[in-house]
Amino acid sequence: MTQAAALLNLKMTDLPIGPGDHRRWSGLNGPGLALAIHESIELSPRTVLVVAESPQSAQRLQSELLFFSDGKYRVNVFPDYETLIYDGFSPHQDILSDRLALLSQDFRQQTVIIVPATTLLFRLPPLAFLMGHNLKLQTGQRLDLEQLRKHLQASAYRTVDAVLEHGEYLVRGAMIDLFPMGASTPFRIELFDEDIESIRSFDPETQLSTGRVDAISTLPAREFPLSAEGIRAFQNRWHEQFGGNPRQCPIYQDVAMGLAPAGIEYYLPLFFDTTASLLDYLPEDLLLVTEPITDAITSHWQTASNRFESLRYDLERPILPPSALLMSESELFSRLKPYARIDIVEPNRRSTLKFAAEQIPDLAIEDRAADPFHRLRSQLSKSDQPILICAESSGRRELIDQLLRRAGITPKTVESWAEFLASNAPLNLGIAPLDRSLRLQNDQRLLISEPQLFG
Repeated sequence: MTQAAALLNLKMTDLPIGPGDHRRWSGLNGPGLALAIHESIELSPRTVLVVAESPQSAQRLQSELLFFSDGKYRVNVFPDYETLIYDGFSPHQDILSDRLALLSQDFRQQTVIIVPATTLLFRLPPLAFLMGHNLKLQTGQRLDLEQLRKHLQASAYRTVDAVLEHGEYLVRGAMIDLFPMGASTPFRIELFDEDIESIRSFDPETQLSTGRVDAISTLPAREFPLSAEGIRAFQNRWHEQFGGNPRQCPIYQDVAMGLAPAGIEYYLPLFFDTTASLLDYLPEDLLLVTEPITDAITSHWQTASNRFESLRYDLERPILPPSALLMSESELFSRLKPYARIDIVEPNRRSTLKFAAEQIPDLAIEDRAADPFHRLRSQLSKSDQPILICAESSGRRELIDQLLRRAGITPKTVESWAEFLASNAPLNLGIAPLDRSLRLQNDQRLLISEPQLFG
């Protein structure tokens, strides 16, 4: 067992051993769940899917796991659209870029994917869609400019006067500016006759080159195609679903012209024979961890049903029923059942593994007290177990360090979770954007978040 795994007394026998093996864990307070996931990976390396209770919980878990993992594996959140179902506007291009980049990853590599439960409900394009709209460009390659235009238009890229956002491109003579989905910067492709002479990244604000690369890959700009075949499929299914006169419907007319109108994401099933879910993109031997999600799913379905009933009678903007866009609760749990799975439950529920719910001492600073740090000083005097204070940034760590030293308390600066575990110093100071504290079950070390210390 690794040192990290010993901190929560986690053993291989506590983990699900194969498909359909379900365990129930309780008593994981604060960042305890993130630490337990990390230790599970230390014991048994594999891809992990965490179904979080909410988008806020997903972001918090990501921050905590990034701290504990110290870069040993990837930790990604599959982002929500951040729009209400049936909204008449689309997610930001950066959100779509992050979603498509994650779906295109090689999940055979060790990674953690965190998804809010309500986001997992949404149906996605089939796997073949991403593979069919992936294009690689490299220096020295012969490039048919007209074919490139057609590919980008079919992949829902927008032609613009200046490339600033993901999913945009511009052709100026023998130069192509392109901001691929999933890329951190746009690229400028220069042609010599019909060959790619160079590919350079550039700053979208200044339009100045920032470096040279040998090759780039493009993903589709949307989660649906705007190819001739995709548009025909959309039109055919629109007639089957809604009937009526499509000339009265701006959504239909825009798609027919090869445009992606605002809110088109909630018509995604009309582009495909079948849809998929995030689970279809992941390996079958993954470890599934679920927070309590039933209430969130029920609430989301209630919201979707209420919005459908209030919006369904708009003849200019007919909408699909919720069942076309979302998995039902029973369908979702049926999809989750075959996986090796850990359900996180409340302490009062029956569980196969109960972690000790340790009380965190109150170490908050009292500004008006004669000794503002008297609680921290008392804790250090009565216990020889190391404490780690997590500052939100390097600047905040420097400030806290100065405050402690003025009070006669000398902390040791550590750069990672692993360095803290190896430290014997009574008080340690690190950087981690955590907002919850933790007492380790085995050796009583304390992890104190900055908000707990300063409020």
